[in-house]
Amino acid sequence: MHRWSFLNKRQLVLLCRLANSEKFEKPWDDDEFRTTYALRNRGLVTIKRSDGEVDAQLTEAGTFYIQHGHYPDDPAHATNKKTAGRTRSASYVDRPVALARRTKAKDLIERLVTNRRVTINEPDEATVTEWRRVIDYAKRHTLLPECKRIESLRRWDRDLQISLLEGPHPNSLRQRPDEAPPVRVPTQLRSPHPVVAALRDDEGRLVMPTPLRRRSLLLLQGLAAEALRRGHKVKEHEVPFRRRSRAYTYNGRHHPSRYSLREGELNLGVNVFTYTVTIQQESPQSTDPERSKSLVIELGYSRSSRQSRWADRKRWALEDILGAVLREIETRAVEDAERKAAEERAKAEREARWGAA
Repeated sequence: MHRWSFLNKRQLVLLCRLANSEKFEKPWDDDEFRTTYALRNRGLVTIKRSDGEVDAQLTEAGTFYIQHGHYPDDPAHATNKKTAGRTRSASYVDRPVALARRTKAKDLIERLVTNRRVTINEPDEATVTEWRRVIDYAKRHTLLPECKRIESLRRWDRDLQISLLEGPHPNSLRQRPDEAPPVRVPTQLRSPHPVVAALRDDEGRLVMPTPLRRRSLLLLQGLAAEALRRGHKVKEHEVPFRRRSRAYTYNGRHHPSRYSLREGELNLGVNVFTYTVTIQQESPQSTDPERSKSLVIELGYSRSSRQSRWADRKRWALEDILGAVLREIETRAVEDAERKAAEERAKAEREARWGAA
């Protein structure tokens, strides 16, 4: 859809309700969530999520659209003529910051086309943020060469590595997370599943700030409850022996083995197969408060090139895409069952051939 396309009826109705500060008497449904995020992607509203509640507010552009029926930077309404003693403000692409970022993005693409990789040595967080904005500008304004993609990586030595790679990103080929049936995440941890309760009571696991730990437990509880409702099994994931310190006795006092883990894990059993779900901070060492709040869920790698990682992003939070995680587990169970049946058929055919020989 074009950047300055007119809003559809549903989007316009929701924008007017937000402009009139109308309160939503019942929880938001999926259509309202998608409509609100579409408005946010157009820069008309901002969204804040807290404890399962959504706070959507109009931006200046949203207020302008309500009053004039078009975007403030719509080229179709741009004019250089003075009206009533004043001129229209310059569009975004003509502003100094945008012009500087465009120049920087073009220079970056030229360097990547020549060298395929650019390394920024030990940048601080502000520099990393600026480079990511430059990369985002290049993506949004189609400055990349055809059939190429750009990726950035913060290496172990603190250098920022920007690469130009072939083909689209693997995640872009997969189904959108918000297309999966939603999973209800509780707002309070009441009567949790025994596995979740054990994680809550184990101070050596999910070692992270208290608000993030509480949110992680709520996410695991929502996932466990939905898995049980669908007839699956929820099991405890034992801490591997290699992750534990050795028990010892000193001065007649016994010291049991201990561990301190950032992640929390539980096992989901689907049919005869078991899959481990891991949740942890995505960037625990980051000094950026926004990045340090991000959580990530991982399933581990499957035998096929399937998605195995989901994290908080600008377009969604993990609460919105738990359904995609559970759908992936069920899909893997179907694939693993088919693979096991094929292996058993192949084994039976081999034994038959050996018997005939």
